[in-house]
Amino acid sequence: MLLEQSLIMEGSCDFRIFCENEKKYLLKCFRKNGRKFLNICENAFFHSFLEGPFHVHLVSVRNPRDYLKKELETWKLWKEEGIPCLSLKEYSKDKIIWQYEEGAVSIKRLVESKKSIDEFNNFLDLYQRIRGVAKIKQNPNYLHSDPHLSNFLFLANNQIIPIDSGCILKKNMSLEELDLHLLKRTIYALAGVISSEEDKKEYLQMFGQRLTNEEKDFLLNYNYAYSTLAKKYLTFREEIIHKLKGREKRNIFEEHNQFIEFKEKHFLDCLSS
Repeated sequence: MLLEQSLIMEGSCDFRIFCENEKKYLLKCFRKNGRKFLNICENAFFHSFLEGPFHVHLVSVRNPRDYLKKELETWKLWKEEGIPCLSLKEYSKDKIIWQYEEGAVSIKRLVESKKSIDEFNNFLDLYQRIRGVAKIKQNPNYLHSDPHLSNFLFLANNQIIPIDSGCILKKNMSLEELDLHLLKRTIYALAGVISSEEDKKEYLQMFGQRLTNEEKDFLLNYNYAYSTLAKKYLTFREEIIHKLKGREKRNIFEEHNQFIEFKEKHFLDCLSS
């Protein structure tokens, strides 16, 4: 359940842990190889369309180094406001090196391993603190731009810190719009936690208690469906990749369908209470 197990190895950047002079560090670096032409084209021209209802607030950039730059920018803003963060060792246009936190575990891993009401409540405190600072400053760069549960770490000293805020938010959306869509991103992650239905309902209720009526209405009434055209294209794309590469065919909408089922069962009770 250490930090190594919390890292998500995907996207345009890689995470890894390395040792130098008997000290451990967390490296996030630009992935120089392996980006396929189709992925580049899709990200450049059809990102919001293909990513569906949970990423409409994000911009996909052609230069992945921009994600590292954005992550450092938000980290600096958080540090200035006294928000607990990882300690920075080194930054360049191709990499960021953070001080490794021994024993750190993501909030996602934590709540999946045991019922963690106190820890989840502390996570919500930090989550709301970050949102509150962004609203006071009227600056969306203070927001955590990818606030799923794996991007908040629970440390051995019971402190919680945010990581990996390199996603780039759309400039043509207001701070209020961006904040609402980021709430939607978090609630999607919360619904996907591998835990009992009762525990997930309790976490969702705790989350809902921190929201305004307007925010709850947005989450309750938002259209979470993929467009018919996007679903057809992504299904066709998966079929082609399966045939060309011999890779096992995936149900690419499995998590989304599980979210819709959870939403229909529990959202009204948990968010309207």
